[in-house]
Amino acid sequence: MRKMIDSHPGIISYFPNIFTFDDYNPRQLLAIASSIAEKNGYNLDEGALQELLDRFDKLYHARTEIFQNGIIARNMLYSAITNQEERIFSIYEKADVDLKTIILEDIEKISI
Repeated sequence: MRKMIDSHPGIISYFPNIFTFDDYNPRQLLAIASSIAEKNGYNLDEGALQELLDRFDKLYHARTEIFQNGIIARNMLYSAITNQEERIFSIYEKADVDLKTIILEDIEKISI
């Protein structure tokens, strides 16, 4: 946003209020992912939670000015859900826990 404003002199007059938001920290990103999971009927097991936190920590400390902030939490969770669906596809008799739980393996398969 800053680049757009800086590259168009006078455009600032159209935006009388400019807000600056700090990037979410790794724990906040984990809370976002957990909240989205819960709202969609999924649970994250302890291994998945820890792996997500570790990955968010790495991404946060390597971030640049184009860090995607909360979007990264959503995208990682959706990738984990895709991995979970692929993992349980071959399970003949699926229990509710299989259908609802994201495990460490589902997170480990996410490429970042």
